[in-house]
Amino acid sequence: MKRIGFLTIFFLLFLICAIPARDNLIWIELQDGRLKPLLVKELRVVAELESHAVALVEDREIAGIQEFEFRILDEAPFDGEYYVVNPLNPDIELERFGKILARDGLTYLVWLQDGMIESLIKEQVMVARLSLKPLVIRHEPAPLMFRSHPIIQDIVNSVDPDTVLGFVQRLQDFVSRYSTYDSCFAAATFIANEFTNYGCDSVFFQYFQGGHAPNVIGVKRGLLYPDNVYTVICGHFDATSDQAPQVAPGADDNASGAVAALEAARVMNSYNFEYSIRYIAFAGEEFGLYGSDYYATQARLAGDSILGAINGDMIGYVDALPESLEVIGKISNPPCEWLVDLFIAAADTYTTLLTSKHMTSSFVPSDNQSFWDNGYPALCAIEDYMPVNPHYHLTSDTIGAGYNNNAFATEAIRAEIAAIATIARPLMQTYLMPLSSWIEDPSPGGNGNGYWEGGEEVDLVVSIVNAGVNTALNAQATLSSSDPYVTIINGNVNLGDIAASDTVEAPFHVLADGGTPQGYTADFDLNLSCNSGNWDYDLAIDINPLPNLTYQHHRIVGGNGDGILEPGETADLVVTLMNEGARDAENVSSVLSSLSPYLTVNDPNGDFGTIAVGDTANNGSDPYEVTADSLTPHGTAAAVRMVVTSGTYTDTLS
Repeated sequence: MKRIGFLTIFFLLFLICAIPARDNLIWIELQDGRLKPLLVKELRVVAELESHAVALVEDREIAGIQEFEFRILDEAPFDGEYYVVNPLNPDIELERFGKILARDGLTYLVWLQDGMIESLIKEQVMVARLSLKPLVIRHEPAPLMFRSHPIIQDIVNSVDPDTVLGFVQRLQDFVSRYSTYDSCFAAATFIANEFTNYGCDSVFFQYFQGGHAPNVIGVKRGLLYPDNVYTVICGHFDATSDQAPQVAPGADDNASGAVAALEAARVMNSYNFEYSIRYIAFAGEEFGLYGSDYYATQARLAGDSILGAINGDMIGYVDALPESLEVIGKISNPPCEWLVDLFIAAADTYTTLLTSKHMTSSFVPSDNQSFWDNGYPALCAIEDYMPVNPHYHLTSDTIGAGYNNNAFATEAIRAEIAAIATIARPLMQTYLMPLSSWIEDPSPGGNGNGYWEGGEEVDLVVSIVNAGVNTALNAQATLSSSDPYVTIINGNVNLGDIAASDTVEAPFHVLADGGTPQGYTADFDLNLSCNSGNWDYDLAIDINPLPNLTYQHHRIVGGNGDGILEPGETADLVVTLMNEGARDAENVSSVLSSLSPYLTVNDPNGDFGTIAVGDTANNGSDPYEVTADSLTPHGTAAAVRMVVTSGTYTDTLS
């Protein structure tokens, strides 16, 4: 028998260990709960379709997904080679452009050969490039409520059908807006100049891929909230056709949708809003959502908070009267029904537009999809889905043919603007609103610690701003409450005249009952008024406030230094907590216990010091010590329980 030397064995083992984990592109049939069971398995889902999902799964993870119906589409996939394709013409032979990997209803997942995207988009197809970055999953719907507003009606009434038609004509006159063609770059410059002419606070190009015209972004800054908290009204301005790149007029697809952003910038110019608005014309949509995918991904990486994105795509063709605008939103991941309902309510309130609500779990290949993939609420406003325009992706997509009803397009644009203005919240000539509140509790009524506690007589101070554009004359603030634990000693404050953008303080004198429970929240009604307006707000104020410590993350320190607790290894466990409560957590101590037979806690005590409200801290100076049993199977998740204590506050974290 031939012997293998020790060094040879060591070298082979080194090579095996050095081989990186290989991904597989997996097609998984969705069950009850849709993506939830996959996310519990910590699978990297990259697309959600009507009845299937696409995920990246490492070789070693495949054994753990046997409970699902799945198949491997490709091994070691490369980003940029896969496209979601919805063919509008059933006679299109997709095999000419690449390999069909899977089909979900009318949606195909296709691997495209090099250079074939340019040929494919000359056909009557809707195309989106499949990014291999995992979807950002957000579950919480926005707490926005629809409320009619006279200023929004004024804005909507300013939308002019002649201006809309003129914008469509101007974009059509570029002859071709094929994303890599010179005239598309010229169209981008035209759009940027219009945004500048309409007084946007900033206008910039966003380049996303070599050879393509840039995204064009105009920003109208809100007066009350940070610039990275904003709304979006958008549409792609690039086009394609069967004779692209030389001829691609794209009047309906999608001069019509891009014009919504232009007209919004024009008619909203002279009004002020609480939140910022971004008017965006995307390029590269016809190539597979290149421009919007880049924008939404960069927004997520920058931590932008996008309140809602209104995407208009093909809103100028009517096949039969009465025509309704289809409004498409995601059922979940992220939940968008609130946004669709708000859009429909805005259309009903401010316009004559008929709408059709369409909620989906599937992939919709327009720029809204890029926002969905990054966890942002968005909708697609489109004349019909799937499109029925016979001039789709043809050189006949021009005014009078592909774009055949300017009145319908104008009403759709009015609805888009009404919806985006509702989210951004217009400011009136005078507009009083509370900014913040705090407790001042000096003796003899209080103990001076800055918290309102049972039995204390304190000042509840509310900071109030005039967010309007004119001085609020003879401003008054009135505080009332029906809470059984609260007595209002002085609930009326004369604020005087408040100039535009100025802030004043209203000190109300209040008493908390000595029997108020720990961690109690009292509800108040705040009325603000002046000679030109009256506003009502709800205030929630904590009495006997408590900390609220929540687990954030942990790390393994020591052992062999790789940050992983291996079988038989002893190491330190450092946990990070956040205080999400209403009071600083002072002198936080904790006791750790194991709920797993594979994990032993040797040192269960950990101190975190003081954790201020909103801050995080860890027990790095006093870590727990833990040991993994030598027989622990690889990949085992060991559950632990922490009991945390701060003064009278105690909680159990798992």
